[in-house]
Amino acid sequence: MNLVAETIELPPVFTLTEFAVKNRDAMIRISQATQKVGTVVDQAQAVSDGRTIQTHIKAVQETRLALSRPLDEAKDKLIEVERVYLAPLIAERNRLAREVTAFQKQEQDRVAAEERARQDEINRLEQERLAAKALLAEAHPTELAQAQEVLSEAMQAQRAVIVAPLPEATRAKGAVGRTVLKYEVTDIHALYQARPDLCRIEAKASAIAAVCTAGMNIPGLKLWEESTTNFRRS
Repeated sequence: MNLVAETIELPPVFTLTEFAVKNRDAMIRISQATQKVGTVVDQAQAVSDGRTIQTHIKAVQETRLALSRPLDEAKDKLIEVERVYLAPLIAERNRLAREVTAFQKQEQDRVAAEERARQDEINRLEQERLAAKALLAEAHPTELAQAQEVLSEAMQAQRAVIVAPLPEATRAKGAVGRTVLKYEVTDIHALYQARPDLCRIEAKASAIAAVCTAGMNIPGLKLWEESTTNFRRS
């Protein structure tokens, strides 16, 4: 569908410049001359080459950010256009869904009430059948035919209710109704104590880095230090 009047055109691919590739390969070729740092001179050369590479890495990342910023801004604008356009449609769709859900609940209540009434009627007719059966057992020979007819009518009435079509809710064709579990945590500590499998425990990396040191004795936490080298820009 046509959502915006403007035409958005982007190149099918983004290609590196020949200069960029040659510059990258040249830096790698120069730095690989130092295969092992075994002397002070080697270390000085490695630091110099590392800083040159680090400076170039940052420059490339900043260039990429500058190039992609208009794209990101355009994406944000498109998202906002979509949001504004769809907001009333989403609201109306949700309203209709609420109305259908309410009617389906009404239908379910109706079916439940009809099923209860059906079962009550079956029970009532069962009592009439038992009464007619008892009457037949105690009937005088001259009253047998009439008592038999009363029992037959009671049985037929009960059977008619039993075999009648069951009540059924009207379905919303083209819509899917489902029950979604909702929850609210009222006491996370009580929940964890009762059902820890329903909770998620994660270590706070920023807090550990801020307050812990190597060698600290903290149950469940192992702390140590590793040395690394980071190059500054040249």
